[in-house]
Amino acid sequence: MATRRTIGFITCHELGGIVPDDRLIATELGAHSVDVIGVPWDAVQTPPRVDAFVIRSPWNYHLQPDAFMQWIERAATIAPLYNDPAIVRWNAHKQYLFDLEAAGVNIAPTVLCRSAERHDLDTIMRERNWHEVIVKPAVSASSYMTAIVGATPHPALQVDELKSRFISDGQTHLETILQTRDALVQPFLPEIFTRGERSLVYLDGVYSHCVQKDAFTTGPGGGHRADADDEERAIAERALATLPLRPLYARVDLLRNADGAEHLMELELIDPELYMRYDAQAPRRFAETLVRLLP
Repeated sequence: MATRRTIGFITCHELGGIVPDDRLIATELGAHSVDVIGVPWDAVQTPPRVDAFVIRSPWNYHLQPDAFMQWIERAATIAPLYNDPAIVRWNAHKQYLFDLEAAGVNIAPTVLCRSAERHDLDTIMRERNWHEVIVKPAVSASSYMTAIVGATPHPALQVDELKSRFISDGQTHLETILQTRDALVQPFLPEIFTRGERSLVYLDGVYSHCVQKDAFTTGPGGGHRADADDEERAIAERALATLPLRPLYARVDLLRNADGAEHLMELELIDPELYMRYDAQAPRRFAETLVRLLP
């Protein structure tokens, strides 16, 4: 009889346990003699003794990024931790986009504004001929403090939370972010609310599945199964090839603009929704990949 092992899925206290999408993975792990427990990083001071940790839904880590990094580094001294703390630390600050750009990955045009410096949004926009921009923190999750400046909501946009993100006073918003953290300014690509982003999911460097995110949704939720084309997979795999370690999981978010150019918007290595529910075989692939990697 196989010895049962226990894996801790790192989450956060407010979620109250493992999220439904990750329960699909937990069920598949059970078939491999692996039990899964939820470990809220912000409620458990000392990480428990388990056979491995998997960072899955600590969706508030960006509010206390230093405390979160200290916690997962402690956890990594107890058991193997996926994804590795080194790439988590790199991925937590969106300056990683410039590393990808230097490696030849086509990212969304981005200006990094350091919190210790003075930045004028009008100057940034004028120098780059940007008329509509996104202003957001460089350490962020779930669209935290993300605002759209200079644009008007799409006529079909009915979600109040999204409509409230369109603001006129971008300078004040930028200065508010810079009081506590670095910020990013990027041109607003209206395709985000029309065609929407496509998310490519990789497991141990191998393409698993793709989801077309529904327009006009907020937070974890809407989307449908899609097929990534060769260009999308090439961009995603070029980004993954820049990493010093191959992650257990990665989600690559791409957006095609009106001219047909693909832009990498995010390389998500910390706590992405992986859309397991949209591919019947994805939870099994995740479980088998993780079991194979366990020491």
